[in-house]
Formats: sequence, structure tokens, C-alpha cells
Amino acid sequence: MVSVKTRTVKEIKYIYVSATASYKGERKSFEKMVGRKGTDESLLADRIKFYSDLMSLKADLFKMYLEIKATKLDHLDKKCAIFLVLLPSFYRKYLSNLYPSELEKYKNNFDIRYIHNTNAIEGNTISLKETAMMLDYNLSPRSKKLREIHEIENFTKVLNYVRKYDKGINKKFMLKLHELITRNIDDNTAGNFRRISIGISGSKWEPVPAISVIEELDELLKWYKGGANKINPFELAGIFNHRFLQIHPFVDGNGRVARELFNFILQKNGFPPIIVPVKRRDDYMDYLEKADEGDIRPLLRFYFQLLVTDYIMVVSEVFCQEQERFSGSLKNVDEGEISGSELMEYFDILRWFFGLLGELYEGGEMFGEMGDLMNALMTNGNISLN
Repeated sequence: MVSVKTRTVKEIKYIYVSATASYKGERKSFEKMVGRKGTDESLLADRIKFYSDLMSLKADLFKMYLEIKATKLDHLDKKCAIFLVLLPSFYRKYLSNLYPSELEKYKNNFDIRYIHNTNAIEGNTISLKETAMMLDYNLSPRSKKLREIHEIENFTKVLNYVRKYDKGINKKFMLKLHELITRNIDDNTAGNFRRISIGISGSKWEPVPAISVIEELDELLKWYKGGANKINPFELAGIFNHRFLQIHPFVDGNGRVARELFNFILQKNGFPPIIVPVKRRDDYMDYLEKADEGDIRPLLRFYFQLLVTDYIMVVSEVFCQEQERFSGSLKNVDEGEISGSELMEYFDILRWFFGLLGELYEGGEMFGEMGDLMNALMTNGNISLN
């Protein structure tokens, strides 16, 4: 929050704007003197607006820095903390800037991709285009099995249910997800934990005996609740996902329930949901097998890579929107009234952040471009994005 104060120095009154960043006991204030009281009111108002935006930006970025510094990661590289801190805030801003019709379209596009991929990983042959036709126009492909059609239809009910659900993870929630996912497919086992021993196709891992399923789930939930404030929420979601799959509490549908629980934990902690694409199925299975063997890191890195791949454009777009907002504020201020050192610091902060982000992900050229943009802006003295 930005405050405007008046101070008297040698009987002359000056106007200051300031903003403070604080996180877990660390605190820092950013302040700027914008002019003498009594200066042309219109010019003074423009300067207050401009420097309020600048101080607010500095405070926001410094708070993110404090969060990044305080973020504890047990399995992912420390650099990943940068994106894990930035994304929830940028994602909220991105959604809040959409018109209602745009937001509905955005969610619908995600649903189509998610429903297609989470079912395709389990062998469903309905294409992405056919999934869109089913969800948008209620047109089912004639050449597909009834089971596959039900799998797609069921997931629309799953997502609608989860979006209205306002409690935590428990066994009742797991059973409801499973019942919705397997309805009209296997009604005998839908919404019931398995009572028989099973194997996991293509995996060396043997799920726990049926008699131990409830006990193992209770232990998993106890671990989850105990780690909620100790483990980074992204790592928590990924580890929970894997441990749930090791238990394999259902006869069928375990993978789909596990991915839904994974996204539920992410969204509960401010993250956007992720999609495991069917084209990465082999990688996904390899990383799950490595986790079964005791190394969870490749699986968590895989999930993190999916997060960056899907949402790098969200971060980029929000950044551009912030640039445009700042540009609009700058246009109202006389160039002679702006401190070159303030603008330099503004660009230095942004370049530093996006430079670090560029190191996170081998395919993250967008962040490299952001760094180049900062250099160009500083060289040309022009902050317009057009």
C-alpha cells in the first residue's frame, strides 16, 4: 500500500510517496520525494501517480524476493522458487484482467485439453477435436466405444463438482471423485476402495494389499496434513500424487483420481492446474517408475516443467500489462521531472527478475527475450511496447 506524506525541511514542505514490503519479519520501505507542496497541482498529481506506481512496483518485487529467499525446496532446484513465487500472483492478475466471456472461454479451453489428455493417458482414443465437439456441441463420435464416451462425459461432472467443493482432502472426497470418474463404466466398483489385490500394468511396483488400503490412505492423509505448513505446496502436491498412486486404492481410475487430487492441492495453494499431455506419457511413466525406486526428483522436475510450459505466456502477458500501465503513467509526466536513476533502477529490477527466470527452464526463451527487451528499453530510453 502506497502512502503520501508531507515533511517540513527548513520551513519548506515537501511531498513524499512511500511503499513498504514485508514478509516473515523482514521489512523494507521505498520512498521518493516528488516535489514541494504548493507546486502546480496538476503536475504534482501526475508525479505522485507516477512515483506511487514505481514505489509500489519496487515493494511488490522486493516482497517476491523475500518470499523466494524464504521458500524451502527439498527436491527441486532453489531457482525453481522464483517461478513458484511469481506464478500464483501473476496467474490471479491474469484471470482478474479477463472479461467474463474471456474467462469462460479460457476455462473451457483448459477443460477440453485437460479432459482429453488425462483420459488419453489411460488409453482413451477420442481426439482433442472430438473432445471439443462433445463438450461444446454435445456431439459424440460414432466410431468410439461407449466406455470412452462416458469417460469424457464423466469428467465434466468431476470438474464441476471440484469447483464447488470447499473442504479439504479426505477419503470421502477421494471416493466421490472415483464415483464420478467411473460412473456408467464400472458401477460395481465406482466410489469404492478395492477389495482385491491388483498389479500396475508396465510397472515393477506392487500396490499394497487390499486389506491395507484404508490404513495406508489414513497414513497418507496424516502425512499430508502434517506437511501442509512444512513442505512447499508444489512439492507437497507432487509427492502426494505419487504416494497415492503407490497405494492404488481403486480397481481402476487411480491415475485420473491422482491427477485430479494433484491439481486440487495446487489450486488450494494459489497455483493454476497442470495438464500431463498424452504425448509425454512415456516420460511420465518413466519418472513415476524412478519415484517408485526412491528418487522423486525427476517426477517433480517433470511436473515443474509442465507448469512453466503451460504458464510462461501468462507471466509474460501480465508483465506486458504492467509495462503498459507504467507507460501510461509515464506519459503524463514531464520528462524533465523524471529521475533517470529511478527509471534505471526500475529496469534493473525487471531485468534481474526475468534474467533469473530465463535460467530456470531450458526452453524458456520468452524470459531471455524479456532480458533483451530491458536492455533495448534502457538503451533507447523508450518504454513503449508498441
